[in-house]
Amino acid sequence: MSAPLITKTPVLILDKLEGLISKLIEAKNIFEKLASNFKNKELGQSVIGIAQESRQYATELSSQIQSLGGEKRASHDI
Repeated sequence: MSAPLITKTPVLILDKLEGLISKLIEAKNIFEKLASNFKNKELGQSVIGIAQESRQYATELSSQIQSLGGEKRASHDI
């Protein structure tokens, strides 16, 4: 019987993924501000939907980082 192969995700990759989370959160905040400026409520709601998707992607990516051995960082306000 062989032992399971356990590999550690390189820190460089985890850092790149963390950077992506930061960009997604930044995009979410921009979309939310943008949506508040629309007079057309339907268009504003569409942009809010994009903001929510960005937050969801960031949340999912954060979970994936944890599963790869990274730590959840408090610096991300998801």
